[in-house]
Amino acid sequence: MVLCGGSRALPATCATDQFLLVERDAELAALGETFSRTVTKGVAASAVIEGPVGSGKTALLMALDQRAADAGALVLTAACARSERDLPFSAVRRLLQHSEMSATASQLARRLDEHTLDATRGVTECGATDLMSRRLDIDILALLQELTEQRPLVILVDDVQHIDARSMDSLLYAMRRMLASPVLLVLAASTVHGTSNSHFHDDLLQRPDSLSIRLDLLSEAGVRALVRQELRCGLDSNLDLISSACYSATGGNPRLVGAILADYRALTRDMAEPGPGTPISGEFFDRTVLRSLHRSSSPAVKLARGMAVLGDVRSVLLLARLTGLDLGRVTQALKELADTGVILGGTLRNGQIRAAILEEIPPRVRTELHSRAAELLHEHGSDARMLAEHLLAAGTPLPPWAIGVLQEAARQAMADGQARFAERCLELAVWSSTDAQQRATTRAMLLEVERRCDPAAADRHVPDLLEALRQGRLVAHDTVTLIRHLLWRGRFSEAMEALIQLDASGAGRKSVHSSQVRAFRLWLAHAFPPLSAIGTAEHPAHVRPSYETMLLDIDPGLRAAAALTDVLTNRITKDPVHDALQALQSAPRDEAAFESVRSALSTLLCTEQFAEAGRHCDRLLADAVVREGAPVWLALLTGLRAEAFLRAGSLLAAEHHAQSALEQLPPQGWGVEIGQPLTCLLLAKLALGKTEEAAELSARPVPPALMQSRHRLTFHYVRGRYHLAQDAPQAALKEFLDCGEQARAWTLDAPTFVPWRSGAAEAYLHLGQEEPARALLGEQLALVNDRYPCVRGVTLRLIAQTVDVKERVALLTEAKELLQAGGDRFELARTLLDLSTVHGMLGESRRGRMHKQLADRLAKECGASVLIPSDYARPHIEPAPEAAAALTLAERRVAMLAAHGHTNREIAAQLLVTPSTVEQHLTRVFRKLDVKQREELPLALGSHRAEAC
Repeated sequence: MVLCGGSRALPATCATDQFLLVERDAELAALGETFSRTVTKGVAASAVIEGPVGSGKTALLMALDQRAADAGALVLTAACARSERDLPFSAVRRLLQHSEMSATASQLARRLDEHTLDATRGVTECGATDLMSRRLDIDILALLQELTEQRPLVILVDDVQHIDARSMDSLLYAMRRMLASPVLLVLAASTVHGTSNSHFHDDLLQRPDSLSIRLDLLSEAGVRALVRQELRCGLDSNLDLISSACYSATGGNPRLVGAILADYRALTRDMAEPGPGTPISGEFFDRTVLRSLHRSSSPAVKLARGMAVLGDVRSVLLLARLTGLDLGRVTQALKELADTGVILGGTLRNGQIRAAILEEIPPRVRTELHSRAAELLHEHGSDARMLAEHLLAAGTPLPPWAIGVLQEAARQAMADGQARFAERCLELAVWSSTDAQQRATTRAMLLEVERRCDPAAADRHVPDLLEALRQGRLVAHDTVTLIRHLLWRGRFSEAMEALIQLDASGAGRKSVHSSQVRAFRLWLAHAFPPLSAIGTAEHPAHVRPSYETMLLDIDPGLRAAAALTDVLTNRITKDPVHDALQALQSAPRDEAAFESVRSALSTLLCTEQFAEAGRHCDRLLADAVVREGAPVWLALLTGLRAEAFLRAGSLLAAEHHAQSALEQLPPQGWGVEIGQPLTCLLLAKLALGKTEEAAELSARPVPPALMQSRHRLTFHYVRGRYHLAQDAPQAALKEFLDCGEQARAWTLDAPTFVPWRSGAAEAYLHLGQEEPARALLGEQLALVNDRYPCVRGVTLRLIAQTVDVKERVALLTEAKELLQAGGDRFELARTLLDLSTVHGMLGESRRGRMHKQLADRLAKECGASVLIPSDYARPHIEPAPEAAAALTLAERRVAMLAAHGHTNREIAAQLLVTPSTVEQHLTRVFRKLDVKQREELPLALGSHRAEAC
């Protein structure tokens, strides 16, 4: 009878183990010697190979299989499976199933199958079953003895920890009776602590001819050798990196290392030279982890799943309670998993292993584990974030304590910039809460989170919150959140209703002394002045009751709101810059705190601390970029950064940032707050001379409710600047005066916020009305004093246009020094150009040229390609229309340049004529315009500038 066997009988899933024989030379040599002794002496021998799952036991069996077959031995192989542990003789049947059987062997195989089927059905009585099993043992022995008569026999059984009891007894029965036969039995068993088959190993190892081999995981050097052996290519530059990553991810488990290398080959197949950022593991590694886990003991599988659910928690007691295992089994399973390299330091080795195990857990089981984990961790006093992750994974129904935990986890997530996680927590809490008050509070929190990401989408919560407010279920804090959102969205009437409800409710009256409500009131007074009187008859926004004075000393957020109110209303009693900086340094990252941050940044801008405001904006922007779900925050900060650039005279940067801010949110997402970046962009484009683009922007529709906000003032001011650029001083004057009237009515008459007096004065000067211009500029000068050098410098520059030419130098020189100190480079360039013109008018051409060069250089730095001198550099004289028309083109060119302070020689050089020609032209111009000196030449000729040039 001939029976063929060999490596083909080993499981196909083990084929990748053929190259995993690194650091296994001694073990393979010992097996070879045992086999040689069996063949030469004709005696039976046995060997047991033990080691963690994936440590290379199968690879050793395959190597011995090949060596024995090459030596002429007959090799029978079987791999046991956990699913067949209860099937009698399943392992022995596997030893025979790949053989070319004789009639006797085939008959024995059929009898084994029938016995297994009868045992499974339970149709045979116990005594009869034992008798049949004993007869089968005898027949198996006879078959094995017959095989050894032909040639040496090698029996290889893998994963013997899963062997069925009858196969185990049958093999032991045969080995005891074949001591003088050339048979070698080699068993490979994964280290499974507490296995029921341990006496099987002990029985074999008690024999004098037995061999015991213990495999450990590879060393770091072994992993490196394995990587080099498998990749066997010119990746020396990456070898250390790959080896280190493999060892870190596997702990030296050869099977897992092989899986990583298989993934790496697949990932880098089309790369000439993979870079250091190339991933090294993927799907095959995940599958190998799971296959290795399923070859472990049941307690180890349960424990691995529990550890995957618990994450970084390293409590043995919690693991025991979660998995239902006793502490002894948990300890054994931990040792088993540690030996395999799956865990390190009491937890799963890395996130990829955890993700693979979690994904493999059946959904119902995973849900139950997460729910149980949440209960246990809550009893343990764990962090809200950790509890929330389990509650989200478990879903509903939730225990009573879960709502508060989800709310706290959402607060923590928002502070850490994780808006999406916060949103998930609050969504679950809203739909799971059975208490109306609790549900309203949670929905208000959800509104606060969603309005940071998408204000338009957050509108869905408004109806429920308004109804909760009407029924008295919304506390003051949540009511403030609702009102802020309604005002942002331009829902003015609903915001008024909510504000009235807040003041009428007991919650509103009880919270009137709270810093948050008082800060909201201060914000409301300057953000939406028409609403500031509702419910504030007792203490208007500009009146400081005694309790607020105490709160100001301890609450930086309230101090920031109060500082901005002081600046905008020109009632400064303390140092607003100090209060603003303190708020920026100490504010937490929640919605109310961000309003404090905005107030603090606006305070710095309105107190001319442009560089400081820009620095803090840059810091906050860098933080906002990495924060998840903060598009609104990012857009608002970008708009404020644009304003800081604009006020400092960096026109191109201001234009870029304002445009970027507008693009970060859709128009419906911006709501009323679109006023800030839009006006900033308009002013930047006007200063850059891009009047056509400014015209398109000015026609852009804005929410009607914007006219109830302080942005109404900036819109009036910007429209006035636009009309001035369009040479429509009368229309500009109306806009500026309307702005001033509204600013006074709202008590927001701060020149550093909206310098409407400067604009109106420029319009008056365009119209040749010096007295009203001088009066307005005098008022503005009295309001700013010495606190604000930039506004004061601009005011002095304009005042210089209303005095005699000889007095202008002193005023413009002081304005230059103030603007240099304040940091507004664009206004400084305009002042230098005016100084150039005045020096030219005084015949000081060298000084005039010097200031002109400085002005041009500054203007270029600011981004302004053309810097036009003030058309009111001296008292305005309108030429008679017929006199101006009488000038020839050449006369008009000469007159225009002379009117702006250029000398005859400078005019001649610019127009490529002789100085005498210039003098002749000027003589005719003086006669036609009826003037006697250059200073009397009308600058209105500048309206012909484009034609003349």
